[in-house]
Amino acid sequence: MMLMESAHAGGIGLVMNEFSVAGTRVVVMGAARSGLAAARLLAGRGAFVTLTDLRPALPDAAEAASLREAGVELELGGHRAATLARAALVVLSPGVPPAHPVLAAARAAGASIIGEIELASRWLQGRIVAVTGTKGKSTTTTLAARMLAAGGLRALSMAGGLPMCWKARPRWLLTMCGDFHGSTRNAGCRSRKSISTSAANWCAFLPPTWSNKRADTGP
Repeated sequence: MMLMESAHAGGIGLVMNEFSVAGTRVVVMGAARSGLAAARLLAGRGAFVTLTDLRPALPDAAEAASLREAGVELELGGHRAATLARAALVVLSPGVPPAHPVLAAARAAGASIIGEIELASRWLQGRIVAVTGTKGKSTTTTLAARMLAAGGLRALSMAGGLPMCWKARPRWLLTMCGDFHGSTRNAGCRSRKSISTSAANWCAFLPPTWSNKRADTGP
């Protein structure tokens, strides 16, 4: 993988990163909407992608065939430690907790482990407003997008859990980071709603989860 130094563009402090996965072995864990979008994005940018899922088969056979045609290897029926140990980058779909035991193999091998939102943010040529917490995220995200639009800025709301890997390239992009999403350190603005114990239990322990949410959203 290669991450070039950031270059500042004109306008409102836009920062564009050139993040390359060409020739990199990447595992995407979880083959629901976000995982499918991440796998397609990575394959389109030249990565060797393996998409894993606990289900023995994808519900849409045409989708599975299309992924294989795009160069994505499907590994279904479980997440295998041996596969993760060979990856340089692991992308987690929402719902795959970062404390998942099988990720120990990837960490031991020195792989980078990020979420789908973080992956998309590496290539987004725009500014990100991240809204996280347990309740009220969709409303806050939609409201923020409309406020920016009223101010003359082109904004795209991802409320409702739409994958950021489906991104357009607006000046601003509003993303909703739910209980089962990772977040991104590349957000220009952050908003934190209340955080419930159920969200913390997703990661299996309260204090690190709370610390991570605080780091994502600021004080």
